[in-house]
Amino acid sequence: MAYQNNVEEPKNIKLKADEHDHVVDTINSRITSAKQSQEVIFNNFTDYYDYYRAKNNDEADSSAPRSTVTVPYIKQIVDAILPRMVSSKPTINILPREESDIEDAQIMEKYVAWQWEYMEMYRKIKMWAKTSLIYGIGILKIGWDYSEGEKDECWVELISNYDFFMDPTSSDIDSGWCAYKRERDLEDLKKNDNYSNLDQLEQRLGTDNDTHKIKELSSTDRSEAKKDKKRKKVVLYEYYGRLSLSEDEPEEDYLVTMVDDVIIRIAKLEEIYPCGKPFVALVDDPMPLDFWPMGEVEPLMPLQDELNTYRRQRIDNRNLIINHMWLVNKEGGINWDDFVSRPGGIIECNDTNAVKPLPVNDTTASSVQEESIVKQDMDRTSGVFPGMMGQLQLPPGVQGSDVFTQTKGGYLASIEQGGTRMQYKLDNLDDALRRLGEKILKLNAKYVDKDQMIRVVGRQGVNFETVSAEAIQKEYDFRVEGGSTQPQNKEATLNKYLQTLQLVAPLSQAQLMNYEPGSPPTPTQLNLKYFLDNLLEELDLPNQEEAYIDMQSLAPPPLSPEQFYGETNTDVGPSEQGLESTTSQDQPGFTT
Repeated sequence: MAYQNNVEEPKNIKLKADEHDHVVDTINSRITSAKQSQEVIFNNFTDYYDYYRAKNNDEADSSAPRSTVTVPYIKQIVDAILPRMVSSKPTINILPREESDIEDAQIMEKYVAWQWEYMEMYRKIKMWAKTSLIYGIGILKIGWDYSEGEKDECWVELISNYDFFMDPTSSDIDSGWCAYKRERDLEDLKKNDNYSNLDQLEQRLGTDNDTHKIKELSSTDRSEAKKDKKRKKVVLYEYYGRLSLSEDEPEEDYLVTMVDDVIIRIAKLEEIYPCGKPFVALVDDPMPLDFWPMGEVEPLMPLQDELNTYRRQRIDNRNLIINHMWLVNKEGGINWDDFVSRPGGIIECNDTNAVKPLPVNDTTASSVQEESIVKQDMDRTSGVFPGMMGQLQLPPGVQGSDVFTQTKGGYLASIEQGGTRMQYKLDNLDDALRRLGEKILKLNAKYVDKDQMIRVVGRQGVNFETVSAEAIQKEYDFRVEGGSTQPQNKEATLNKYLQTLQLVAPLSQAQLMNYEPGSPPTPTQLNLKYFLDNLLEELDLPNQEEAYIDMQSLAPPPLSPEQFYGETNTDVGPSEQGLESTTSQDQPGFTT
């Protein structure tokens, strides 16, 4: 089965005046409801960002100076999870649906790998995953740049969560409507043939009307807009989802692009995006019946505050011990200008007992213990144990200097124990990558109508292959390679392969010694080359095929009848020459 190919972009739907107003009112009402619903969520996003960056938003009190240090423990947790999700460089494998599609699926896998590299997907997946860990969700937008003779390529970009508005009644992008806000240059819109009503838009905006739209942008966008006041920036909303053009018509899926209550594009969604809505969300910890999930930062925030409190108290306690307060007799005749701690300093006073230090108890020991308990709570909450962050969990009473007495096996076991908690997150990444792969292939099938020349980089070097348009337009299944595989310690993996090889090698050798030529292989016979191939693959050696020697090429050539029987008559058999009863030592031409 193949997708329908249609390279040309669909034309805009022409709306009547009452239809235009009805669509504008409907979209404005829905986006307003989404903004109100997401206002608290966006405020929380700002807090998540500050906690990840370990920003200190506490106001310092100059009258009673206290420590305001912030421990970046949340950042350590997020940065420990991220490599376990993406270090194996997840990609999409193409699987045939029918036997006749096997060859096309193989070449399509190369085509998708080429697109993956061309779009720099590994870099984008890293930021996609990091965004989901911090905010709970990361959103990719996909599209197609098509211009006859100029562009013909798929693109993927990570969008800001602040610019995405979701149907408050829906928990999934594909089931409800959504809207995306972005900034564009008005002159760039004029160059795009897909947009109409731009003259009406320009009249509505006026000649000097940048400021009323610029204030809707983010702080970064505002600063950029101020740098170039000659360019007229506009904020457009792209609406994706069900909509009726009038009160009497049924709802259908549309793409509507609107700027300042002027619709500059409206078309059937499936005619532009056969893959459905061009967004793919990666969630960290989804909540039941809620679109906005929970990230790693949210449940750790109160524990982070507690951790900061203990750390600050310990610093303040040490400062008070070093720079302690004093009890002073007002009648002691002390010169306050001399009352400064300094080497060799002298303080003149009438009574030496007029000045006494105010004693401060050292509470740092209990603070360290409390801080350790808080970190353990954060580790259990996130599933990130110290071994995953490159450190060992020390038992009570063990000092940091004793860490080198721990065994390497215990260290690796700690890492593996923490890795089992990551599988759920990796499954979410697999699901998101499958949806992304399906949408990319559907866009390829719609907009690619010619054979494509791709570059294939393998162990044998660089090669170029042709992918037929017919193969691109077929339907395939998907499998994520590397996404749900926990990255393992390379040394531990090599040791595992070596131990396995040491186990199977004697068994394989014993089977070869007992093997009788011509007998069929038994089900228990071992293929030693399989284990060697895996070991060489893990070692990542170049030209691995050279590790094996063709033994047949080293064997001596077989003896001719003259060489085997000597200079005798080869027309008669050995029995006729009287050789049947001779021993091997008496046979001419035979040596042992």
